[in-house]
Amino acid sequence: MVLFGRWAYADGVAPASLLFMRFALAAPILIALVLWRGSAWPTGRSALIAALMGTIFVGNSLAYFVALAHAPAATVAIVFFVYPAIVTVAACVLFREALDMARTLALLLALGGCVATLGLTALGALGGASFALLAAGIYTLYVLLARGIAPDTDPLAQAAVITTVAATLLGGIVSWQGLSLPSSTQGWSGVVALAVISTVIAITAFLAGAARLGSTGAATLSAAEPVVAAILAALLLDEPLHAGIVLGAALMVGSTLLIVNSAGRDEAARQGDLHASG
Repeated sequence: MVLFGRWAYADGVAPASLLFMRFALAAPILIALVLWRGSAWPTGRSALIAALMGTIFVGNSLAYFVALAHAPAATVAIVFFVYPAIVTVAACVLFREALDMARTLALLLALGGCVATLGLTALGALGGASFALLAAGIYTLYVLLARGIAPDTDPLAQAAVITTVAATLLGGIVSWQGLSLPSSTQGWSGVVALAVISTVIAITAFLAGAARLGSTGAATLSAAEPVVAAILAALLLDEPLHAGIVLGAALMVGSTLLIVNSAGRDEAARQGDLHASG
């Protein structure tokens, strides 16, 4: 995602315009897939939650892509990936999920990952990193809301609602700011890839996982993302791969793997209790 965004930024595309095009392209694709499959649309509480998730996703996306405009791509990806730890804390407070030793260690690793990454970040990029942290906080709300969707809701239909709401809200912002379009093939490639790969495929996969793994488990579906982002930024964007980035990415991956392992044990225990009571 960071790579695609940078391609569009190189063409002078503003964050709001990039995000509007992202969701305006993704929404019709998802709607067409829903109609083709004959899937049922979310109704009642699930529809309201999906609409709210679309609204929250706008805030998350704006914060993330503003961060990307002011800080190295690897720094943004690693700092943003503190969100599984935030989800874990929020789930413990709001839903009484257990904070066991593995989750506690995961939180410490995530904190260490942020410190390692930011410790060697240039002062001028700290503003961008703070927006990445804000994006992580907003995305936590998105992840927690996902657990309120009925389990039998089609992920494609849910994603179609989310992207339609996001495109509508961003359309209002762009109509006020003005729409900036890419001027090269690479710029348009970034926009299309962001819409198809980072939106249609990514959101649908996340929502399908959330229905099966719960809020904490769903937050760990992309455990390798910080490492991949750091490597791609170094190879394709010529960003320096300094020790803080490497250590931060490693600590974030360790944190998310601990969380998903703990979530898996909890799910196995729940299934065991169900079988025992049945």
